[in-house]
Amino acid sequence: MRKLVFISSMLITFVLAAFFSYRIYLYERDEALRNAVSMLKEGEFDEGFRLVEKLAKSGNKKANNLMGRLYAFGLGVEMNREKAEEIFSCKQYMDCVAGKQEYAIGLDFINGYGGVVNYHEGRYWIDLSSSLGYEPAMKWLKEHAEH
Repeated sequence: MRKLVFISSMLITFVLAAFFSYRIYLYERDEALRNAVSMLKEGEFDEGFRLVEKLAKSGNKKANNLMGRLYAFGLGVEMNREKAEEIFSCKQYMDCVAGKQEYAIGLDFINGYGGVVNYHEGRYWIDLSSSLGYEPAMKWLKEHAEH
């Protein structure tokens, strides 16, 4: 009986230690991303972009999404649809929803992300999202079809 209690307590200790170690790891990754975002907001585009790129290459999904947004909007880098599309493609992540990021980018353009409304660019991204089979994009296009 004592052996079972000992083994159970060791197992619980191991699971808790692994859980908290993983949480600390995630927090540190997010802290680095928050630092990169702060740099970008403060106009330190070169350093902020390098940090975001490093985090994205290490597998940080949030940083990867931010990289795509930076290219889509031309924030800190030259606007580049092809790079943004490549980043948003679902090649890298199994749990990716095709068209979801493209749709979000399209809405951001249409709603004036960054203070400038760009309907043409927004429509491009929503059309792309729809072509990837993303239902909300298809619904948006149907609702906003020119009569």
